[in-house]
Amino acid sequence: MFDLTKLPAERQLPTQWQYHNEQQRYYYLAGKKVAASTCGLNPYHPYALEFAAGITPELNEAKQEEIFAQILTELEQAATKQGVSALLTKDYAPQLVFNNLAQKHGFKLIRKTIEPEMPFALIPQQQVVVPDGCRIATFDEIADDSAMLKKFSRLNYEVYRQNHLANPVMPYSAAKWDAITFTDFLKDAPLLILRNAKILAYNFLFADKKETLSVVWMGGKPEYLDLLQKVQLNWGRTRFSKFAGEFDSTDKLAARFYRLLPFDLCPVYETFKKELTD
Repeated sequence: MFDLTKLPAERQLPTQWQYHNEQQRYYYLAGKKVAASTCGLNPYHPYALEFAAGITPELNEAKQEEIFAQILTELEQAATKQGVSALLTKDYAPQLVFNNLAQKHGFKLIRKTIEPEMPFALIPQQQVVVPDGCRIATFDEIADDSAMLKKFSRLNYEVYRQNHLANPVMPYSAAKWDAITFTDFLKDAPLLILRNAKILAYNFLFADKKETLSVVWMGGKPEYLDLLQKVQLNWGRTRFSKFAGEFDSTDKLAARFYRLLPFDLCPVYETFKKELTD
């Protein structure tokens, strides 16, 4: 019997079950619950139907394939109804039964993501020399500069778009994009390095967990980003006990930064996509 409550909370099916409760579906064999799925559209990546599905490993291979085919057919029909031409699923490796089968039926790995942590005590004080004509700025310091905010919004959207070509982001809308990016992060933390009105690099910092400083979105020229990140590490080590990051395999700057520090090992989060026009 398939018991959703016994799946670890960090698995995608219980997570997505909460978000897309209007699309919940159970599947049965001989009166027993053997699988579940849920799906929905992501308004920020609106070109694929995102879903999570699970099948009990207690079924034999033939029955697993049978249930898989039923779920996949229904998901493809739901995608067509929503007017999108792709399916997207993601979870931590090792993948559970449905996603393992999906890789045999047209789903391709498009991205790996890790969210490692490390103690700030392992990060030494960084030597920083800010070049003449450059300055480090927080969001609070540029919040009243509408021209700078407009430039920054468009820049970080374009960097994000380039890093998510396999799962395209929505068309640019300043109001919608700013509502995503200009909330929740630390507005009093070092954010940008500027030369006059030119943005040389940026790096968003968050404090989603107690005592942990996290880095997520970054962009700009590597040499200036290195400088900015050194400033941010010095700023963070006096305020937090841990440092963390979210690093996508499709983001070269994030992958580069990840290799610079001795992060702890962590699970790998994998995203798979199936084009329905294949």
